[in-house]
Amino acid sequence: MQKKIGIVIVSYKRNLEDSEGYRTIKKLQTHFKEVFDNIDILIINNHKEYKHKNNNVGFSFKDLSYKNTLLDAYLFAINFFLMKGINWTLFLDHDTELSISFLRKVLQIIQNNKNLISTGLILPYLISNSKFISPCYELRGGIVRPRKLRSASYILKSVYAVGSGMVVNNEFFQSIINKNVYYKIDFLDRYICELVSKSPKNFLIVNEVLNHNLSVLNLENEMNVNRYEQIVHYEHFFMKHERSGLDFLVYKLRIIKRILIFLLNRNLLQYTPTLFKSLFRGW
Repeated sequence: MQKKIGIVIVSYKRNLEDSEGYRTIKKLQTHFKEVFDNIDILIINNHKEYKHKNNNVGFSFKDLSYKNTLLDAYLFAINFFLMKGINWTLFLDHDTELSISFLRKVLQIIQNNKNLISTGLILPYLISNSKFISPCYELRGGIVRPRKLRSASYILKSVYAVGSGMVVNNEFFQSIINKNVYYKIDFLDRYICELVSKSPKNFLIVNEVLNHNLSVLNLENEMNVNRYEQIVHYEHFFMKHERSGLDFLVYKLRIIKRILIFLLNRNLLQYTPTLFKSLFRGW
């Protein structure tokens, strides 16, 4: 296998030029050619309403709008890079701003780390609106709290992380997940972390910070009812099927608390029917 990484940018419901991930990659590619000599880039269009034309000869392009799931995009990218002899893939959403320091550090790890055989995922820190959101440790009932930024990279056995920014071992990824996974879009990242934590592999947390726009943190401006229903559906399914009965009960109490908070905010009232459905579903 080559000591290189592949980067897959999954574009959903937007033009490439409006994608923060795409714009950042283009800018970095122009100024840091020596780094990108060790990087292969794939763009995947994941929405049928947008027909992209990729004019950048340094990028590969695939239209998967007929499948339209994040899982399909990830699986295609993993196989695409393995066929090229590349065994590490960085997942990048359109709303994540990559940094050259993170890329350099990942390449250094892949090329020099003797303990890499025990690593399943390499993870950066993510912030959204100056707030740390990933990686996180999990409390009872699915509550997650961000881990504090450390001055050096370190290894964990169990962690939850946002999918964008993940660097996965391709062969390992193929061994733990397939197209029949229930989580096609939402909670896919959390499920991936769940599978890694149950495997012999570890998480390598890199002390680099990337900016990411997490829409669920801004329900008033970046969310709609249909999208929120989808998120809550998978949240409920995950807590019921991947966690203990006690965790599921605590999760229901969290739903009640969320309902009360939303009832006090007129801008969030539209989401309360979704929460009531989740509260009474699956007891």
